[in-house]
Order: sequence, then C-alpha cells, then structure tokens
Amino acid sequence: MSGCVTRSLLLDAAHLLFVNQGYAATSMRQIAENAGLALGGIYNYFASKEAVFHAILIERHPYQQIMPLIQKMQAESGDHFDENTVRNLLNELGQHPKFFNLMLVEMVEFKGKHLPGFVENVLCGVPPPAWLRVFLSMFVSYHMTQSLLIGLSAPDTQEDSLDTFIDIFLYGILKSELVNEFSSAIDHT
Repeated sequence: MSGCVTRSLLLDAAHLLFVNQGYAATSMRQIAENAGLALGGIYNYFASKEAVFHAILIERHPYQQIMPLIQKMQAESGDHFDENTVRNLLNELGQHPKFFNLMLVEMVEFKGKHLPGFVENVLCGVPPPAWLRVFLSMFVSYHMTQSLLIGLSAPDTQEDSLDTFIDIFLYGILKSELVNEFSSAIDHT
C-alpha cells in the first residue's frame, strides 16, 4: 500500500471516529485499528492525534468543494451573489452535515487554534474577512438550525424557508417589498 493511500485511510478512519464519537473519546489506537494499521504505523504519518485532526480540518473541509463555486461566482458576477450561487453553496454544505461536529470540536476543544491555518490553506482567495464572517455565520447558522428544526415544519415550508433565507442573505432583512408589506400591515392596524 502506498504512503498516500495509507495516509488517506488514516484520515478516513479518524474523520469517521471524530464525527461519531468526538475528538476526546477517540484514541490513536482506534484510528490505527479502523484504518487497518498497527498503532506504530500511524506515527509514520502524524505526530499526534491533534495533527490528524488538523489534517482533516484542512483536507476534508466541504469548502474544498465550495471554493470553485465561489471563484466561479467571482469571475462571472464581479463578487456579488445571485440566488443560484447561494442555493448551490447551501446544497454543497448540506451534503456534509457531520462536518459541523468537527467545527464544534475545533471551537470548544481547541478554542479555534487551527482556524488561522484553515483560513490560509482552505479559504485563500476568498473575499475580505468581514464579508467572509457574514457568509460563514449565515450559512453555518442556516444548516445548524435546519438540522435542529427538521421534522418541526412541513416539507413544503422548508423550501419556502430556504427561499426566504436566500432573500435575506442577498438583499437584507428589510428588502423593499418586505418593508412595504410590513408598513402596509402597520397602517391597517
């Protein structure tokens, strides 16, 4: 087995263990066993469990698939989002729900210590930090609340909530037609 294949097997095993049982509950022995290696073999590729976690954060992040969408959007529309781009980004993030578990581990157990490397390695070329903060917080909160509220609303209202979310993200909460509806409702009271 080549070194690249072995390293990939280790990352696959660790990723699965970290998202299913958490970072603290996962041992290097479990990672090695799940990858089909002896414990000593893992240390040929990673110095520590934290190094494995950091590699997963950088190499397996869903933004690896999202970055081409963002770059395409920048090239086509001059740095502004359209509804299709936002929908594609949300759909891509939605295909990786367990990644949010890893981000929570990063924030809770590591106090965000790996995020500067993440920004350098994964998000290079993304628009300025303030825009990035808005983008990340909006999309992460959408998916977190989506997973928390699943089953509480009818399926047809879920699509409406996605459309509303996209409108708010693109045009702001006080989009002119919403302001007009709100003003009209106030006038009739």
